[in-house]
Amino acid sequence: PGLVGALIPSSLRDPAVRRAYGRYLAGKRVALVGPAPSIEGSRQHDLIESHDVVARVYHALPVPADLQPDVGCRTDVLYHNLWRGSPKARPFLELVGLLDGHVQWACAAYPYLNLDHRFAEDIDRFVKDLSGRVPFRVPGNLRYLRTWWECRTRPNAGVSAIADLLSFDIARLYITGFTFYAGPQAYHAGYLGAGSGPVHDQGRQQAFIARMLRTDSRLVADAVLGQILAGASPTSPAYGVRQRLGVDNRLK
Repeated sequence: PGLVGALIPSSLRDPAVRRAYGRYLAGKRVALVGPAPSIEGSRQHDLIESHDVVARVYHALPVPADLQPDVGCRTDVLYHNLWRGSPKARPFLELVGLLDGHVQWACAAYPYLNLDHRFAEDIDRFVKDLSGRVPFRVPGNLRYLRTWWECRTRPNAGVSAIADLLSFDIARLYITGFTFYAGPQAYHAGYLGAGSGPVHDQGRQQAFIARMLRTDSRLVADAVLGQILAGASPTSPAYGVRQRLGVDNRLK
């Protein structure tokens, strides 16, 4: 439809909502937990739960009991792509039941736009079922489009969440459970293919996160992602992250 046709008026873009979320996050140490199988056996419960805010992505709720020693059980913020076509997607009313009384904020991973996917239509359906039971926000259009431009591809929901969180005045962002499908283990059942293809270019997103690790001292990656990014050649945009390997130990 083109960018102009994609810009749909909505109260979801109310600046007051962004300010409220900013106040909630201000000065806090945030842990963002992704779905990669690298979290299994990581024994990070205490590290993750020690953060002021624990954020998760996608279908993280409820955290399975066998994963809680690795990733904790608290969820303060959930970033979700709200795509109902995922094999792991829950009906929205069921998802709302998991959020209500447990999560401080629910965030769409994508903005209120209909671009290469009709995000706004997904969001409208979710908001109707949410019925105001949990504070909800969408990322700003310009922030998201800037991330898309810097990645030169549609960002994964996790990458969109990272960029969104770093746009606020947080003290630190620790990311774990993100491998861009480059780790030794296959992703969990329900994740389609290897995460590659024309929609989400994983290599470009790796380069984007590597640049952020070099330029924003608030961002700290777990050792697994650090090793993936540091394994690039000296001519790769990811090279240079080697100096950040093991930085997650500073948080323990």
